[in-house]
Amino acid sequence: QFTVTIFDSNAPVIESAPDDLLYEEFSVGNSVTWNVTDFNPKTYDLYRNGSLIKSDIYDSGVLINIGVDGLAVGVYEFKILFTDESGNIVEDIVFVTVVDTKSPQIDKYPVDDIRVFEGSGDYNVSWSVSDNNPGSYAGAETMERISPVAGSIAITLPALPAISFSA
Repeated sequence: QFTVTIFDSNAPVIESAPDDLLYEEFSVGNSVTWNVTDFNPKTYDLYRNGSLIKSDIYDSGVLINIGVDGLAVGVYEFKILFTDESGNIVEDIVFVTVVDTKSPQIDKYPVDDIRVFEGSGDYNVSWSVSDNNPGSYAGAETMERISPVAGSIAITLPALPAISFSA
């Protein structure tokens, strides 16, 4: 009489893995999907930038779909480890990049033309601006940069002194 021991030394097989993904901030329906096969599947662990965010069981050949909506602008590393009942492991890494390509919206413009008359004092000019990721603005040489920009931007045009011209 003899004993036969079968040892599984084959790691799970990633049949299909997602490509790196780039999407516009606030868009919806973004996900990454894996198809993994193994005779004795067990679990997967999903990490985002090194932190475990999900751990679950998987079935051989059944798609693992992970939604990645709602991330802030930036680059994220998603690493997934598939383990079978014998402890064999296979891993995959996908980079998800979230971008903001939309320009700020100017919701309220100042009047088209501004006339400042001698002795009339300072004149305030303002804009109403909205943006998901406010940054900074730059104007004429005499305006200073302000960061971040959100809501209203106002500048004051100083009173102008009298100027004489001679021909």
